Amino acid sequence: MKNKKSREKAPLTAGRFLYRLISVVLIAVFLIAVAAGIAQIRDRLDMDDYDYYDEAYYLRTLRNEDFAGLLEMTQDDARAGKEYTGDIPECRAVARYYEAAVFFHAYEKAGEKDRAALQKQRMERFESEAGEYAYYTEKIDALFEKEP
Repeated sequence: MKNKKSREKAPLTAGRFLYRLISVVLIAVFLIAVAAGIAQIRDRLDMDDYDYYDEAYYLRTLRNEDFAGLLEMTQDDARAGKEYTGDIPECRAVARYYEAAVFFHAYEKAGEKDRAALQKQRMERFESEAGEYAYYTEKIDALFEKEP
C-alpha cells in the first residue's frame, strides 16, 4: 500500500509543462476543426438558392434529344419547394413525359393494363405541361414505335 505522501503532486517540471501545453493546444485545434466541419456541413445543407443545372443546360440537353439525360437532370435537380423559372418547368415536363412513356410501354408489353393506363394519364398530363416543347413528346413516341 502506498501512503498518502506518494499521492502528492510532483513539482511541475519543464517537460510536464510542455506536455500539458501541447495537449491543450492539440485539443483546441481539434475542437476548432470539428466546429469548422459542422459549419461547412450546415452551409451545404442551406444551399436552397443553388441551381444544380441552369436553363441553358436544360435546353441544350432537350435540343440534343437526350431524353434519358434530361430525366436524370430532372431527378438530380429536384428539391422540395424549389421554384423553377423560365423554360425549365417545360423541359422537366418533357423529361417526366419520357419517364411515363418508358413505363407505359414496359407495362403494356408485360400485359399490366391498369399500370399502363396510369402511365398513359401521366403522359397526357406532362404533355399538357410541356408547353412550347410539346412537339418533343411526338419524338419520344416515335422512339417507341421503332421498337420491334
